[in-house]
Amino acid sequence: MRQDAYDRNPELYRQAANRKRKYRREPGGPDSPEGRRRRHLQEAYGITPEDEKRLLELQGGLCPICGSPAQVVDHCHTTGRVRGLLCQKCNRGLGHFMDNPVMLVRALEYLTQSRSEYHRTKTVASE
Repeated sequence: MRQDAYDRNPELYRQAANRKRKYRREPGGPDSPEGRRRRHLQEAYGITPEDEKRLLELQGGLCPICGSPAQVVDHCHTTGRVRGLLCQKCNRGLGHFMDNPVMLVRALEYLTQSRSEYHRTKTVASE
């Protein structure tokens, strides 16, 4: 159906497409990348791009967990409070553990235990 309307008046569709492109290209316009980012930060986290920039400066531009460049806003899913900026991997890791400190401690214990058992097994096997 849409193709029929386009075939009847293609110039009308071209003009509309050009208006949309121009609107998106306006720096800071609501549909520009900056405008969409501003809206996302405000709606999702209640912060502005300036707030995000201040957080990034406070953290030295780095993820506080692994030291990689910080790229994403980390927030508490219960309270909605912004905790800081993390790299993608660390943010996803916390998400997979459902922001549960008990699970993270268990994961640390598991890694520590399995590491020492691996070395014990490897040492015994090589003797």
